[in-house]
Amino acid sequence: MNYTDALVIDSFAYNKRENTNIESYKLNNFDYYEPKLIDDFYLKYFTKVLLFEIDILELEDFIFFHFLNCENPDKYIKILELKIVTKIDEIVSNAIFTLDSDDGVKKIKLDAGLVEYDGVIYHPQHEDSFFYYITALKKLQKDLEKRKLMITDYTSKLKSSNSIDNLEVLKWKGKPSHLAFIIRSLIDQGFIEEPKLNSNEINLTDASRRIINSFSFDSPQSSNTFRTYLNVNTDRHKKLKKKFEDLGFNIPTSGFLG
Repeated sequence: MNYTDALVIDSFAYNKRENTNIESYKLNNFDYYEPKLIDDFYLKYFTKVLLFEIDILELEDFIFFHFLNCENPDKYIKILELKIVTKIDEIVSNAIFTLDSDDGVKKIKLDAGLVEYDGVIYHPQHEDSFFYYITALKKLQKDLEKRKLMITDYTSKLKSSNSIDNLEVLKWKGKPSHLAFIIRSLIDQGFIEEPKLNSNEINLTDASRRIINSFSFDSPQSSNTFRTYLNVNTDRHKKLKKKFEDLGFNIPTSGFLG
């Protein structure tokens, strides 16, 4: 199964990207190895990062990043519930302090640790045998159990934040793009303090997360809707701003009102 619609993959191919430090939390793009990539390649890759690479303190940010920016958030949530949680149980149960030997097996070494064997391309450290081994070697069972609880809890929050029956947040009846634009207008006019990056610019991902956590919608919001319309430099934001202004929309600065 192809999981690229439910995970966030870099738009640039790994072998074409000069700067390998891509945007935080994106998965590198290895589509140029298709059709030889092993089945579920990106799911295996995502699992490795989620369970063994991302610091547990950043786990929720990582989970939310993919939820906010993927094309199919419903499918993404199902992956967390039905694939990742189950995989954690499997890894903990099968953790063993041995690693399968590949002595005598001829493999072709490729980019970023990938290898090709018998016409199939995969990453040895994205396979179950490596997960079992590293868990036993580093005694990660308790860490994985903790991650499982965090993933389960946060997945429930993501689902409830988009539920029409959620009574703890406000129900937004209009288009999500309109909400994002209005929130950005309130930020610009000093009514809302925005989350900021170290560069002192607005943190669009964090702002989007806070909007989703503060409102409920008829369905999960996908891709970059909030980031796009919060960003004053995008064409979509500029076009929507013109429509609002043509209809007389205007928010004065907070200080002007006294």
